[in-house]
Amino acid sequence: RKVQAFNALFRERFRNFDGTMQSFYPPRGQRQSAGGEKKDTAARSSDPENVWRAACLIPEGCVTSYGEISSALGRPWTPRLVGQALKKNPYAPTVPCHRVVKADRSLGGYFGATSLEDEKMKTKVQLLESEGVQFQNAGAVAAESFWRFPKDVDLEAVELPPTKHRRTSDELAEGDVKPAEK
Repeated sequence: RKVQAFNALFRERFRNFDGTMQSFYPPRGQRQSAGGEKKDTAARSSDPENVWRAACLIPEGCVTSYGEISSALGRPWTPRLVGQALKKNPYAPTVPCHRVVKADRSLGGYFGATSLEDEKMKTKVQLLESEGVQFQNAGAVAAESFWRFPKDVDLEAVELPPTKHRRTSDELAEGDVKPAEK
């Protein structure tokens, strides 16, 4: 009975003059960011291609974190979901998922590998070094190589490589990742 009374009071209190209910949410398809500008829900959709597009924006010679990408994309993206999407990146290394590291600037993972002794992780280090990323002792990326996303990210303008560059599921399973030819 208390719940019914509360619901009735709530409906009465938050009813607009025209009889419709007051909404506390922005119109569908838009959200207010901290800076006040509106962001399109295309960046917020759970499509992993948005994560791959965001990775394409990371400049050569720089890295960013899973958390930075999740902040740039907004909900529903979390750092863990960003990592899962990057793990399935079929365009690597053309879409540079190797440029994403943990928040403490340690290397994180690469195609499921997390140990620096793993060949996949050695490939990640080689790719980053060949692009000019600076490292500190203990294998962490130097602060000057860390890149942050700008406030306004237009993912719709980022094109993914053609499907002929897409890696097959067999290649992804094997983890045969080679540095891109320059």
